[in-house]
Amino acid sequence: MGQIKNLRRRLTLIRDMQILGVLSFFFCVLSMIFIFSGQLDFGSYLFGFSLILLLASLIYSLRELQISTKALDLELSKMELGRRTRF
Repeated sequence: MGQIKNLRRRLTLIRDMQILGVLSFFFCVLSMIFIFSGQLDFGSYLFGFSLILLLASLIYSLRELQISTKALDLELSKMELGRRTRF
C-alpha cells in the first residue's frame, strides 16, 4: 500500500513539475516578444517570473528524484535481503 501512495505522490510531483516547466517556457517566450517589441520593463518582469517558475519546477524535480531514489534503495535492499536468505 505504501508503494501506491509513493507512486501517486511522485506522479503528482512530476505533473506539477512539467506544468511549471511549460509555464516557465511560455512566459520566457512571451517576455522575449515584449522585449523585442520595445516594452523592456514588462518583458523583464515576465522574464523574472519565468525564472521563478523554472526554479519551482527544478525544486519539484529534485524532490521527485529524492523520493524515487529512496524507493529504489528500499527495493534493492529487499532484493539483497531475499538473496541472502535463500543461500
